[in-house]
Amino acid sequence: METLVPSDVILLEPGDRIPADCRVTESYAIRVNNATITGEWVPKAHNAEASREEEPLRSSNVLLAGTSLVSGKGRALVFATGMDTEFGKIAHLSQRSGEEVSPLRKEIAYLSRLIAFLAIGIGMVFFVAGAVLRMPLWQDIIFSIFSFNSGCCPGVSPGYFFIIFSGKHPCPLGKFTHKNDTFSLFTIC
Repeated sequence: METLVPSDVILLEPGDRIPADCRVTESYAIRVNNATITGEWVPKAHNAEASREEEPLRSSNVLLAGTSLVSGKGRALVFATGMDTEFGKIAHLSQRSGEEVSPLRKEIAYLSRLIAFLAIGIGMVFFVAGAVLRMPLWQDIIFSIFSFNSGCCPGVSPGYFFIIFSGKHPCPLGKFTHKNDTFSLFTIC
């Protein structure tokens, strides 16, 4: 089957894998599983009668490479082999997919950059605000780091701001307790 060329005639029996795109010339209750091409697991009936469908996927007298004969017997005329088959065209599309960046990936990259710049901007604004309010430098840096992190992950903002603004005295930060923990607070003022 590896040396098939267009215009070869192949004999088909149940269980055979269709080696090339071919047109049915004789059919005895042929049913083909097209799952590898279309994803449909229900076998489709094919016959030797002329079909008005121009698309090979929908034609009732065309068998596609990569599919399998579930039942029946028949004879078919090969008209496409290798990368010229429908299966080969799909393979070609999957190989090319890495060359072009999809619009979705472009939008995700743009949104990621936008969020990063906004988070950095928020951190800078809070650093300047801390300097204007004459906060000690170490406290201003911690305040800016928390605001930067809350800009990146808005869901953690309430926790950060509760810690920063709870009490009248600065809250000392804890130590690392485990390699997977970020840090823990041992005192909340």
